[in-house]
Amino acid sequence: MKTDIRNRKDIELLVDTFYDKIKTDAVIGFLFTEIAQVNWETHLPRMYDFLGKHPFLYWKLQRKSHASPQRFT
Repeated sequence: MKTDIRNRKDIELLVDTFYDKIKTDAVIGFLFTEIAQVNWETHLPRMYDFLGKHPFLYWKLQRKSHASPQRFT
């Protein structure tokens, strides 16, 4: 079930779900795991913070959402 992003936990769920799919994707997953060798322990918290500070970026991801974007800290 899709819901509006309301708080930091929702942002973390969105980011984690996205990157879980990316890491295992047969076409582009290797770019993150083998080529870039992303350090997920540092990258994911940065993404949580970034989206929390720039709400319009994730608000656009919710094309059907009528919620007002707000900053989550």
